[in-house]
Amino acid sequence: MCVLVKCCLHERVFNKYYCVLASRLCNHDNNHKFTLHYCIWDHHAELESMKEERSRRLAKFTAEMVSGFTLSHALLKKADLHVSQPPLPITGERAAVSQFRWYHIYLSNLAAEFSSGP
Repeated sequence: MCVLVKCCLHERVFNKYYCVLASRLCNHDNNHKFTLHYCIWDHHAELESMKEERSRRLAKFTAEMVSGFTLSHALLKKADLHVSQPPLPITGERAAVSQFRWYHIYLSNLAAEFSSGP
């Protein structure tokens, strides 16, 4: 699973095929879910030093896996999504962190919609 995530992060543009493949593997064996979960947490720990494009692909991969119900929303509990300092212009690495915050808000709203029912 970690190789799959690394391949996804090294692509020039985001490729949803990796999400489909990861989802199939997770549905096949529950142990793959735990491995993927910890692998994404490891990449979240490297977020501050990660290049912007790579962190965007990680954000998209994470959002796809959570919104597709392959992984739970608890995946984001280790991601630091709170603003602890006054806002600065969003450039470079700060843009990647901002991207993760945006995906977190999107996923929170999505979860709220599903929990409220029709």
